[in-house]
Amino acid sequence: MRLRLIVTSTIFICSTTLCTAQAQEDWLKGSTFDTVVRGSNTFIVEDVSEIVLVEEGNDVYVTETNHFPIPQKMNGMNIYTEQDVHKSASIDGKRLKIYLLSNIKNITSQLSDGLYVLRLQNIILSAEGKIVYYDFDGIRRYVDKSSTLKINNKIEDATERAIEQIIKNAPLYTPAYIYNNSVNCRISTEAFDKPFNVRGGIVFFD
Repeated sequence: MRLRLIVTSTIFICSTTLCTAQAQEDWLKGSTFDTVVRGSNTFIVEDVSEIVLVEEGNDVYVTETNHFPIPQKMNGMNIYTEQDVHKSASIDGKRLKIYLLSNIKNITSQLSDGLYVLRLQNIILSAEGKIVYYDFDGIRRYVDKSSTLKINNKIEDATERAIEQIIKNAPLYTPAYIYNNSVNCRISTEAFDKPFNVRGGIVFFD
């Protein structure tokens, strides 16, 4: 039996970008909201970490599930999901994943043959069409159909740095719209949960 309790402490790990946090607890919703600054933009994010009490026979133990905080507002304006908008942005998770992997061939060529997954979460496209926020969650290799392992730290670090520069220099995309107004939108990361194949140092999308 598992009992889930919402964690109300602030837990943040922000890589390669400046992050500051100031807790603003909302007890009615059982959530913790914080302020995160990335570049020139200020985000209100929701801490969705959990403490899980696991009961197995006569034993009870506690585990903590850490998730990246989810951005809810940017510079005071709402961040919408792809389901909320009337017109989708010109970039989606699948196109972004292909674009990123196509521009880090010098890194993926170092990977041995196998199935890998590149993990990006919380991708935010601004109302101006710029990717202004994302969380890099590593690159992992599948060891079987359901289990993955982190790869060499040097390759992962190089991947993180390369993606940061690629996204920083990416062109402006057409933003999402609600009616006639462009809005901030969270891009689906479903495509980043799907593996890609490396054979002979070349990436294949099966």
